[in-house]
Amino acid sequence: MANDYWFRPKTFGYGAGMPRNWKGWAYLVVLLGGIVGGNYLIQHFLPRGDRSMALIAGAVFFLLPMVALAMYKTGED
Repeated sequence: MANDYWFRPKTFGYGAGMPRNWKGWAYLVVLLGGIVGGNYLIQHFLPRGDRSMALIAGAVFFLLPMVALAMYKTGED
């Protein structure tokens, strides 16, 4: 299981390529759900003045760990 990578590496540039297995696709669903759901919650339940700080906190506490996980789970063919 050491080579159980979730994503293929990109041919050019930085980042992960297409998902290799169901774990990669599940990761994408969770990532997109977190982005859309977090944005919905911020827009509908926070006063206008607090929204920018909530977006920054969401980026730090949700997106950065998710990007780090994708980088860790991207392997060479």
